[in-house]
Amino acid sequence: MVSWGAAIPGREAGMLRVLKQALGYVEQLRGEGRIEDSQLYVSKTGPNRDTLMLTGQLDRLAALLAEDDFEDLLQDGMLVVQDVQVALWAGGAPRAIAEGIDVHAGKMRDHGLL
Repeated sequence: MVSWGAAIPGREAGMLRVLKQALGYVEQLRGEGRIEDSQLYVSKTGPNRDTLMLTGQLDRLAALLAEDDFEDLLQDGMLVVQDVQVALWAGGAPRAIAEGIDVHAGKMRDHGLL
């Protein structure tokens, strides 16, 4: 998940250019089978915070964070928008996280917390 705040004043055109590059990069990742899907969310109310969500295999998503192309786009984004944030999340449908819950519960039992 990559999210960002408002454009830095005077850099709005750059923001649009970088966003277009990022969306092209995401399409390339999807075409290569490196991500499963992507969705772009634009805030309509509340804080000005837009979000690009990539979904796929956790290990593949984690690998993207260390790639030069991903880092280059983040650097470009930080020059044109405020408060760029990146987060890697595991989960999805409730059944998708059930195994992780079981592992966590096992660890809690190991430590006498459950």
